[in-house]
Amino acid sequence: MIRLYDYTASANCFKVRLLLALLDRPYERVPVDIFAGESSTPEYLTKNPAGRTPLLELETGDMIAESNAILLFLGDGTPFVPVSLKERARVWGWLFFEQNLLEPNVGTARFWRLTGRDVGREAGREAAAVVLGLVHVGPELRIGGDRLGRGDGLLPA
Repeated sequence: MIRLYDYTASANCFKVRLLLALLDRPYERVPVDIFAGESSTPEYLTKNPAGRTPLLELETGDMIAESNAILLFLGDGTPFVPVSLKERARVWGWLFFEQNLLEPNVGTARFWRLTGRDVGREAGREAAAVVLGLVHVGPELRIGGDRLGRGDGLLPA
């Protein structure tokens, strides 16, 4: 069975858990308390030298780091990663946008709020609001087509 090394409040971890649930794929969740230093232990660093979550451990013992790489790996061959190169490029484009604009602004503001560390971070909330203004929620956000499954399971920031 695959293992997901995971920090509950992380949106990057959440989106992997969401896709696993949408795929109805069994996995073992291994909680990693990043604030207690669990992602910086020598044992964890042998699995992921960057010391980040999420981290997916395959049945073979191979590791896949970085949330979007994990999403693309898990989604391959499913309706969540399209076959058409043009549709896949739309998925990749969204994933790059999400990591470069949404995650550092919206995801970070959410993370600080969830972990009770948002005091004095008003600028982060303001940046999140600006970035959210770039995203138009509606049918046009269905990045690979007009039905759930064309990359939509890869969307949460």
